[in-house]
Amino acid sequence: MRKPKTIKFKKLKKPKFRGCTLDQFKRHCLKNNGIGYMYIIRCDGYGESFIKVGITSNIENRFKSIPYSCTVLKLVSGSATSIYVREQQIHKMLKDSRYIPNKSFGGKYECYPLSSCALLGVSERNQF
Repeated sequence: MRKPKTIKFKKLKKPKFRGCTLDQFKRHCLKNNGIGYMYIIRCDGYGESFIKVGITSNIENRFKSIPYSCTVLKLVSGSATSIYVREQQIHKMLKDSRYIPNKSFGGKYECYPLSSCALLGVSERNQF
């Protein structure tokens, strides 16, 4: 009797669609006395326009890493935990309307069409 042939399958790497965990974000925010920031920005360039919702412990460095022209529509500061939870709620609310930009960058899976501004109570043109 022959031994059954073993088929080896390659494991696919899970794409990283999520940023940091709450604990990681808290550690990042320790540099700011536990304060974090949630932002809603309008991104323009490369023939497209969209909004991005995200959190950071350092506003200047975060915006430098986005390869689009950014306009701040809303900026909220608070405890790392409250900011993290608020961002997660927004992503959950907008999950069915994600927009994937043509130009890749960290956070590209946290983008939405400009029409999402109405749901968030911000103007597409507001400048913070």
